[in-house]
Amino acid sequence: MIRDTIFREIYRSYLADIYALAGRNDEAIALISGLLKSRFRFTPVTPIMLRLAPTWDLLREDPRFQALLKEYPAEVRLR
Repeated sequence: MIRDTIFREIYRSYLADIYALAGRNDEAIALISGLLKSRFRFTPVTPIMLRLAPTWDLLREDPRFQALLKEYPAEVRLR
């Protein structure tokens, strides 16, 4: 069960990558938003990765992507 959840989250993140690279912003942003809202914390899509990953460069000017960046600030916590 956990393995299925992990693979589903990874699959959804890869699909968001593909949509972003293909210029299908609506689908990419919908998947990214869903991954960020997921209660399951094992996901390659995190607030910090939204800012760092070059995959999202094509989405950076989209107002919906900008809204996600504001909604999910990237906080780095050092212990």
